[in-house]
This record gives sequence, structure tokens and C-alpha cells, in this order.
Amino acid sequence: QMKSGWSQDFNYVVVLASEKSLAVMVADPVKKEVRVLDLPGNLMLPVVGMKGELKATSVWKFGEGEGNPISITKRSVESLLGIKVDGLVYTRSLNDAKVNGKTFVRPSVTDISGVDNFRLTRFIMSLREDQTRRIELSDQGEVKVLPDGMEVREIEWARLEGTRREFVNEK
Repeated sequence: QMKSGWSQDFNYVVVLASEKSLAVMVADPVKKEVRVLDLPGNLMLPVVGMKGELKATSVWKFGEGEGNPISITKRSVESLLGIKVDGLVYTRSLNDAKVNGKTFVRPSVTDISGVDNFRLTRFIMSLREDQTRRIELSDQGEVKVLPDGMEVREIEWARLEGTRREFVNEK
């Protein structure tokens, strides 16, 4: 049985993954808010465990092939954002993971304990809509077309350091 890893005195960072999208959520009990960073599916993400990058929506599948999708996805997001990820929830569709609605997640796969899932759900449900902030990167960076016709998005993180700092709540 998994024990709680969240004391609610500090942020809890969760990767929300599905076949079509990837997002990172920070539950911030001190500020009484949730911040969600939506990563475009075509964002090139450095993948821990291989030399190179994959589209954000392909990282989970690569992890499945390696036999460890949770760890590989979490570590890749940690590498991208420079923050520790506490847990991951994989669900068929992120539409099932309403952050400021009535449900948090109905995970297909997760490494979050039942206690922490309950606490996160309760925390999120206690927030007003104005206490949830979404940060989207869909209009950031440059879309390139590869020789095989696949479109990928490349983001120069040095130019977006302010967005990253806002998301992780760094000064």
C-alpha cells in the first residue's frame, strides 16, 4: 500500500498524460491555486533513457516499449522543466481530468497513492474557477515540418524562462 507523499505544506506536481496530450499540474496549497501547463502534442521533448527527442505524445508509448512508461515520462518532464514531478496519471483522455470541474481523474495508470489522489481531488474541488490557471504553449515556438511530413514544435526554453518560472512559482 502506497503512503501519502504530500503534506499540503508544499506543492504537488503531477504529469497528466493521455494518448493525445501531455500536461503538468502544480497543486499549490500555499497560494491556494492550481496551475496547469499544457504541452502541445507536437512539442519535441528530450527523452530520458534515449539520446534524442520525441513528440510529447510519443513519450508514453516509448516508455511502454521500454517497460517503464511512468518513470520515463516523469523523468522526461522533469528534465524539460527542471522540477521534481511527484506523480503521474495516465488516462484515456485528459477531458476526463477536469481540473476545475467536479472530477479530478479516473486514472487508467497512476503512481499516486489513493490517499494523495483523494487529497488532490478534495483540494481541487475546493478551489474557485479563478484559482485555476492554465498556461498554454500551443502558440509558442516554431513548427517545423520534417522530411517525412511530420510536424513538430520546437521551443527555445531560454526565451520562455519567464513562463517556466511562473509555472513552477520561482522568483
